[in-house]
Amino acid sequence: MGNVIFCPQIHQDGIDCVSGAGFVVMRHPPLLETFNLDKKPELKKEEHYAKPSGPPDEIKDLAYYGFDYRFTKPVVEEEETKASTDKASSTTDADTSSKEFNFTTRLYHTKSNTMIAQDNVRKFRLHGKLFDDVVNCCQDIVQQELRDFYRYDVVTIPVSSQNSSVSGSDATPPIQAYVSPDLAETLSKEESIKEPQHASILQEKPILVIICGKGKSRAGVLSAKQLVVSGVESGSAVYHILQAEEQKMSVILLDPNAWGESRGMEVVNHSLTYLFGSGETSTDTRIPTASAGLSKRPLYILAHSAAGGYLTRYLSQGVARETLLRQINRVVFTDSTHNLQWYKNKNNNDDDDDDRERLWDYLQSSKCLYIRNNSAPRTFGTHHGKQAGEKHEGDHWWHHRFGKIPTVWAGTPEHSLMCWTARHVIWKFFTENERIEAS
Repeated sequence: MGNVIFCPQIHQDGIDCVSGAGFVVMRHPPLLETFNLDKKPELKKEEHYAKPSGPPDEIKDLAYYGFDYRFTKPVVEEEETKASTDKASSTTDADTSSKEFNFTTRLYHTKSNTMIAQDNVRKFRLHGKLFDDVVNCCQDIVQQELRDFYRYDVVTIPVSSQNSSVSGSDATPPIQAYVSPDLAETLSKEESIKEPQHASILQEKPILVIICGKGKSRAGVLSAKQLVVSGVESGSAVYHILQAEEQKMSVILLDPNAWGESRGMEVVNHSLTYLFGSGETSTDTRIPTASAGLSKRPLYILAHSAAGGYLTRYLSQGVARETLLRQINRVVFTDSTHNLQWYKNKNNNDDDDDDRERLWDYLQSSKCLYIRNNSAPRTFGTHHGKQAGEKHEGDHWWHHRFGKIPTVWAGTPEHSLMCWTARHVIWKFFTENERIEAS
């Protein structure tokens, strides 16, 4: 832990790169130390991971498509620089500004030696099926590093056969979650918990749950697009994983897109219920759980985009889900799709009224933070100049949908980049007790 994330292979031009299957692995200096790209790092030990087992013509890694990942000097982000020095931004944490990556892992077109960015994606025909194929390779590399260097374990969520069929498909992909090494000891591969010897200590250790939004992103990735156009650090959850490690938190990375874009709610339902034992399915059949060791630990949740809707709908479904709500210390929603009106108490005779009222209040409390991207429409002017963490002033429409939830700007109009540009805001909220005023 604490080492540079990815597995480099010395390129012919002296720049380190990674290309996917069969690449050479080595350790780099710690992430938070200065990384001097003018001097090639010394190779201390080499190991080979992910060696392809099939014939060469079946191998389709980044090299197959003509791309590779390379360490490069970071590009200064003007908006972030301004945000870190803007005294008006009350939620920008100056103390964390020094704890940054001193490199970025960027995608290159190998033959032309060109770094891929938003303005040249089309030039290299990175759209349609080719873009999807390259994105899948990039995500495979991220997940391999979670397993190999961060020692994360892959937990397969058990699903009953009547709930696992996908229309037009004979075989349903498994639902998997990535968990930090300490949780791997707690969670068994069976449907019960093996209590570790230090269970009493673990019960007090907080858990960070990261849920990506609807689309192509998989566990450990917050934006598949950004892995291609701006780098691994800004597109993956690695920054948040390192912060969680520093804060002595366990980590769970969910994969709501395991069954495709249209079944994210089902996947989150199975995942949270298995991990935390917090409810039943809509058909009243019990989902297997492994929750005995996790149901007592405080939770911190980062829910991006549609994941906010998945989470809030899950928490609204019965008394058992209410027990999970009591575990949650803080939630950060980034461009969440939820609607507070879903949980409005409309029938005084409804048995679920008390649960809905608690959720209604919780979603407007100081335990929640909503981060909104800067592209939001406005009758006059523009929000593009708003800095990360700057207070958001909601209008009538906003308050009708989200109520009085504390809300700040992300510091970027790019929806897929906001978990990166607002990373200091997120961790200031998770780690500090001061209240952010409601919008």
